[in-house]
Amino acid sequence: MSNGNKNSYDSEYLQQRISQLQTLKTNLTDIVKKTEDLKASIESNYKGAASTGLTESFTPLEGHLKLVIDFCDVTMNFINLTDAESQAIDGASGNSVSTLAK
Repeated sequence: MSNGNKNSYDSEYLQQRISQLQTLKTNLTDIVKKTEDLKASIESNYKGAASTGLTESFTPLEGHLKLVIDFCDVTMNFINLTDAESQAIDGASGNSVSTLAK
């Protein structure tokens, strides 16, 4: 698997992807917080059915955003594991080659 000239198991490349996912997660978390603030503002400014209808309309959006945030977490964990595994394999391969060279 490659990205241009970069091997996708290159640690630097993987860490860049993690950084991008972390930025995405931070931005989405901020959107969720602002959505919750907006819902609270609606509830304080509108009473009764109008308030309920307006705030409930945000529920699907929040659900989708939280799923993407969870996806970011899972993907970052997977990339970290892939990076650690590839470093371990590279280390083991390097040790085998150096042992054979002796």
